[in-house]
Amino acid sequence: MAFLFNGLASPKAMPNILSGLVFLGLFWAIETAVTILHCRRYIREYIPEKRDPARPHQNLASKVGV
Repeated sequence: MAFLFNGLASPKAMPNILSGLVFLGLFWAIETAVTILHCRRYIREYIPEKRDPARPHQNLASKVGV
């Protein structure tokens, strides 16, 4: 971020800032996409999509106490 403010002293400050912000935006987008993909994998491992048929059925009434 410091290199963005360092460019304000030059006459071409605006193009330098815009190119720096575009670069940082692209880097942030890639980093966010990778994070989302990793998190989705961990969530899928933690919460199964389908119920295991070998597991016995848990009745809701037994949890409530009826």
